[in-house]
Amino acid sequence: MSDGDSCRLKYFEGEPEVLAEVRQMWDEIFDDPEEFADYYFTEICKQNKILLAYKGDVLAGMIHLNPYEMQVEGKKELCYYIVGVAVKPEYREQGIMHKMMQRVLADMKKDGRAFTFLMPEREEYYESLGFEKVFHTLELDIDIAELEDEDVVPDDLSGEEGYYTKNLKDLHEERADILEHLSGEVNDALAKKYQIYAHRTPQYLEQMCMEHRCQNGDVVAVYEDGMHMDDGQVEERLAGMFSYDIYDDTMYVERFESFDDHVRYVLDAAVRLAEHAFCRRLVVTMSERHFCDDIANMLGVSVRMNDGYGFMALSLQGDDSLMSILHEASFFDEIV
Repeated sequence: MSDGDSCRLKYFEGEPEVLAEVRQMWDEIFDDPEEFADYYFTEICKQNKILLAYKGDVLAGMIHLNPYEMQVEGKKELCYYIVGVAVKPEYREQGIMHKMMQRVLADMKKDGRAFTFLMPEREEYYESLGFEKVFHTLELDIDIAELEDEDVVPDDLSGEEGYYTKNLKDLHEERADILEHLSGEVNDALAKKYQIYAHRTPQYLEQMCMEHRCQNGDVVAVYEDGMHMDDGQVEERLAGMFSYDIYDDTMYVERFESFDDHVRYVLDAAVRLAEHAFCRRLVVTMSERHFCDDIANMLGVSVRMNDGYGFMALSLQGDDSLMSILHEASFFDEIV
């Protein structure tokens, strides 16, 4: 019998002393800023599931299942995003991680979940469990100092191009119902291009804001400047959104969403924000589907590109047609 077979598995049941152990293990294994870990264990752990593995009375491993309401072919499905997969160093190579993964996959299948997804650290391991890479990302690494030297950083997007930006905090202060309105706009835009994506709600956007504000960042909406309608009203159109965090002199842009082929202007907005924050480097993670050759050429300087982690997914009910849709028409940008 392997050590994996001898370990005891149980789901976290809300015990404060157990959560403290889980937090300690998280801090020891993952290189997350304290502020982010505080947010995660205060907000996310109120709603997620955590499978724990014990060797005797000692916590040896964990898997976090974070719930998302996914839009799947026009219907809402509760699915789980697998994060925080970890085994303490002294208990590795004993089959514990594999036993935990088998348990959570079996439980989700039994509960009738359509699919599960994750951002892989080791693709080959998850491939052995049946996961497939369904969503590819690119990482654009831009030297802001080089942009300034070339004098190609735009001063403002609200000129001829007709674009402007606002962070969600400012929008919420201006209009109490803005998160309801904005989540609807994002859902409508995503539905035009994708059949599977996380359904946006005001709570989703609020959580998104908290996630990034604790890391010296925020969430930014990029708007196409208003068009005058026949009745004299001005119509604003959402061009895209992105979130960002700042560490030292580098801005990291994630959750990059561009609608109606406005990718250039959303990227322009990120570049301008990085310059105004006195960052010397900008790293943008975006869907491979957003990428076009113009992005590499538009700034007039070299843009270093690397493959991102992307997302892998597994159909829990063995639905081949669902996997095809995940490959061809899905959008993922969740972080935790």
